[in-house]
Amino acid sequence: MHQYDEQAASGASSNDSYDSDELPPLEPNVDELLSLVSHQVGRQLLFIRRLTRGRYHEVHALFSPDRQWSCIARLSRSIESTAKLSSELATMKYVRAQTRIPVPEVYCYDFSPTNSVGMQFIAMEHIPGRHLYQIWDDLTMDHKKATLSQIAAVLGQLAQLKFPQEDFKLGSLLRMKNQVDDPKNGVTVASGPFTSTFDYFASVIEGEIIHHRSSEGEDVDSLLFDVKSILQAYNLQHASSSSIRPPFRLLHADFDDQNVLFTDPKYTNGAPPRLTGVIDWEYAHTAPVYFLYEYPIFIQDNDNEQNAYVTNAILRPHFVQELCTQFPRDSEAYMEVRECMSAKCSTLNTFRDIFMLCGMEWKMLKSCVLEYIREEKDGTGEAYRSRFDWVPDHEIEGDE
Repeated sequence: MHQYDEQAASGASSNDSYDSDELPPLEPNVDELLSLVSHQVGRQLLFIRRLTRGRYHEVHALFSPDRQWSCIARLSRSIESTAKLSSELATMKYVRAQTRIPVPEVYCYDFSPTNSVGMQFIAMEHIPGRHLYQIWDDLTMDHKKATLSQIAAVLGQLAQLKFPQEDFKLGSLLRMKNQVDDPKNGVTVASGPFTSTFDYFASVIEGEIIHHRSSEGEDVDSLLFDVKSILQAYNLQHASSSSIRPPFRLLHADFDDQNVLFTDPKYTNGAPPRLTGVIDWEYAHTAPVYFLYEYPIFIQDNDNEQNAYVTNAILRPHFVQELCTQFPRDSEAYMEVRECMSAKCSTLNTFRDIFMLCGMEWKMLKSCVLEYIREEKDGTGEAYRSRFDWVPDHEIEGDE
């Protein structure tokens, strides 16, 4: 019989309690889970500890009898698309094989919701480290620069995974339907792949049209057609820009401080944080390189964190410089970084924020879309909207 492990070792992300509004715990057949994974990894697993209860998944750590070895089991809260889960595994395997990015090794999985465990699951390597958001505020300036240098190196490696249009179509996209209406029972829907960048954008809009068309008394099609027109004009005007034309690149899709793991200087005698893992590849897809090269959200200014403005103003140029130094100076890849970072605009950034990051109810979506259309027509849109008095950074500097 299994035993629930209540012990916690300091310094590891897996031992930090989940500090958000949690959904009810899942009730898998734990003995079956331990037995199945034990068989696949070739060692006995006896203890189990629930780590997180997220919106879509619950994560458990499985331990050997001496607690010297462990792995992670991620359980699906609701039935997920087999295509989505298979895409995630294929992406993780591909990135592990083609780059030096630390991606968890998958040990075993079962995508049948009626399996002996009672739900879909993936068992994977337990990567040590802490989520970056858990240590960021306590890091020194030099340590923050060190983490950004390593994040830039990850993006540089992903940028070298090129998908020419003649070999790979853009996409496909996997999105959650019913996120707003019923987050516990969201359904993954796929679209694409696509033959052009504009088709990629248009598909995102079409998904919203289909979802909201039933809204009584609302002319959804007409309103979102205006968004399509804005994007089509942008694509025509920038057709020669390397930031949106092929070859396309692999986009993580949720590459922020909760999905990168680092060592904590508190437990390494003050050594700089070291990247130990990049996790959560479930919605990764190929996309224009414009969306790959982006400032991490935690160094973008936000009106609610004005005390970070000065620090962010130092870190953003450092991040761009580190992106540039991933490639030989004046090489095509080097110039591509500079073009992408200097091309940041409201047309694509606001479109991404409205349509690509999370689902919205129609009332809120309509308000955002009307403002987007107005700002694009007036030329008053801003690439980054979280700071009221935002102005672009100084001219992008490459490596000296």
